Amino acid sequence: MLLARPRGMILIRDELAGLFGNFNRYSRGSDRPFWLQAWNGGRYVIERVSGSTVVDHLLVGIVGSFQPELSRAFLGDEDGMCGRFLYAWPSPPRYRPLTNDTSEVESEFLNALLALTRLPSEDVRGGFVPRDVWLSKDAIAKFEEFRQWIHKKRLELDGHEQQWAGKGESAVLRLAGTLAYMDWAIALSATLSGGIDVIAQSLEPEFIEAEFVAAAIRLWSEFFSPHARAALRQIGLSDGQTNERRVLRWLQANHKSEISREEVRREALGQKLNAEKTQQLLDGLVKAGWLRKQTTKTAGRAIHRWSVNERLFRCDAESAGRAESA
Repeated sequence: MLLARPRGMILIRDELAGLFGNFNRYSRGSDRPFWLQAWNGGRYVIERVSGSTVVDHLLVGIVGSFQPELSRAFLGDEDGMCGRFLYAWPSPPRYRPLTNDTSEVESEFLNALLALTRLPSEDVRGGFVPRDVWLSKDAIAKFEEFRQWIHKKRLELDGHEQQWAGKGESAVLRLAGTLAYMDWAIALSATLSGGIDVIAQSLEPEFIEAEFVAAAIRLWSEFFSPHARAALRQIGLSDGQTNERRVLRWLQANHKSEISREEVRREALGQKLNAEKTQQLLDGLVKAGWLRKQTTKTAGRAIHRWSVNERLFRCDAESAGRAESA
């Protein structure tokens, strides 16, 4: 079992929806096949009227952000595009006042990045030379355990979540390689004050050890997997589900312990729904366990209010909006 250390590029976009929206900008074809294959690092041929262009190793890493609703990018996607990304949906940062203070980047971190950028990737003639890095025996055993687990896990999933889990094995291998090389680069930067070009070539990892595979599995399963589920479940949300999550985030942000229907309709939903639709929304949140209806009988019309499940306030705002039930 081995990993290839290829040479690739990184595309950084502030808003990835623009990239996906331009896939079909040409009348005679789509850019989608190009970006699908850019994940593999394999050979790619571009056919033009003037001739063919061959890319021997097409590998592009994409880094960017999405709006919480991913429908514009992945709705109707059945080609596995959504499975090629690792997702992170962090909580909004806490408020901090403006300051002129700046934090310095640690020199060891810069040296580690420098060591990675100076890894040899070309021969004396300028040609690309890939390098194979093998998994150790223990690492292979650890990886096989993960493969058995993910094979069973995929049977429990469907749709976009199944597509994403289907790339789990490749993602873990890539993460393991990344962690191994980062560990090597950090250790190297801590011991060297110069001469990185020469020593980096001789000290480059020969094997990916089991500790890095184990760390990659944990990172994938405990961080990226729940974030991916939360993100991918935004695809194709109905208006009703979107409104429910909007109300949950409003409750959490305003620390509401008890609310009325009209309060939700006016303040949380901006009068987007009428009283009947708002009532249906509240009934759904009661069924999910986030609210509990309380009725007070009076001489006239009964008063209805809803108490909020305290669990909501133990979640961060985005987790509350993503949760399906209490």
